[in-house]
Amino acid sequence: MTARQVFSRPTSSDGRSAALQWASEISSETPQSVLYVEPSSVDDGVVADQWDSHGSPIELRCERFRTLVDELYEADTYNGSATYISSAERQWIVEKALTQLNDTDHPLYSADDPAVGLIQQSEELLTLLEFAGVITAEEVEQRLTQEGLPELAQSLSRFVELVHEVRADSFTDEKTFRSERFRHVLDAGQPLVESELSEIDVVVIGSFQTLSPQERDIIGLLADAFD
Repeated sequence: MTARQVFSRPTSSDGRSAALQWASEISSETPQSVLYVEPSSVDDGVVADQWDSHGSPIELRCERFRTLVDELYEADTYNGSATYISSAERQWIVEKALTQLNDTDHPLYSADDPAVGLIQQSEELLTLLEFAGVITAEEVEQRLTQEGLPELAQSLSRFVELVHEVRADSFTDEKTFRSERFRHVLDAGQPLVESELSEIDVVVIGSFQTLSPQERDIIGLLADAFD
């Protein structure tokens, strides 16, 4: 790939069509030579139907950030999909961590069994921290302290510490959170991407309303690998 383009059109469909036209002009027309990274809200069939006007179906490969990262992570570690912490397992880990909070002044403390709402809010908070690029308790404390929130840094780092302790005590070392898979791929860098995606000629990033810092870093990694 020798060029980068941004396509802005009145509708996402128009923008997607322009991007696919551009990709078809760069593609070598070999199988899976066009990688299209799309939001989870976009159906593969929508992209495939638009691609039909520009190239052969075998050229196009549609992925989400999640599925792309999973493939790269599992190729590099030889740990399959079973080593990913499922949604149910993650919820159980968060609930168990909340029950181990003994500080009555902690903002997530509950004298009784944690309510469903508290569990959901705590899980969402954990996700926000992770995809902001702060995964470990030490990273949470450092980042929030730097932001001038030392008390919040202490309380949230303790919660994250308990989450990781519960995970370590209850599952094998291979079991990973999604954010840890993103970090592994980002740390592995261009050599991993170039090795596992060697058939790719061009990468198209679909129209996203929002991107997490880790997703933006994946885009940067792809841009560097295929520039």
